[in-house]
Amino acid sequence: MPLLLEVITPKGQVVREYTELVEARSALGEIGILPGHIKYLTLLEAGEIRYLKDARIRRIKASQGFLEVVEDRVCCLVEEAEPSREREAS
Repeated sequence: MPLLLEVITPKGQVVREYTELVEARSALGEIGILPGHIKYLTLLEAGEIRYLKDARIRRIKASQGFLEVVEDRVCCLVEEAEPSREREAS
């Protein structure tokens, strides 16, 4: 079962995609989230949110905020976010 990634700002939803993996930098360090992850809530540091879809790593430049994982849904609440260029996974 894939993960649903949502990146939301006060202006609205920036990303809503089903993905295989989400990576981000939390207040405690780099985290990776796969399907079946336990419930999790953390502060999100400014930087990149990366996710894997169709063998491509996609990137979102985001400000600090919060990241929550509940039942294969990853929700990132941030002030600002902007999708970056796609790159192939290696």
